[in-house]
Amino acid sequence: MSRHIGQLGEDMAVAYLQSEGYDVVARNVVMKGGELDIVAKDPDGTLVFCEVKYYAPGSQVHPLEAITYIKQKRLIKSAQLYLLRMGNFDIACRFDAIVVKTATDIMHLKNVIVQE
Repeated sequence: MSRHIGQLGEDMAVAYLQSEGYDVVARNVVMKGGELDIVAKDPDGTLVFCEVKYYAPGSQVHPLEAITYIKQKRLIKSAQLYLLRMGNFDIACRFDAIVVKTATDIMHLKNVIVQE
């Protein structure tokens, strides 16, 4: 998938989150070993690390299958580094996935990664 299509998917995910009352605080945060697509605050104050996946028409593989165990570990490590950089470990956090098909067909799954 091209970077352009991925960017469009992230733009749609951001618009969706904002329409749901989330405050998007960062995008495309590159950390050692990984990248955080979207960091947002849920209306309840929870810090949410969102992994965005675009659902390509005709694809044989569901986008959530791309969030492998190794990818999950990288997301957790990146989130830990992000929190370290921000100097805030006393905030409730969770990991969500957003699957984008179109601007009006977006699936938001909460708590898709549970830390061990």
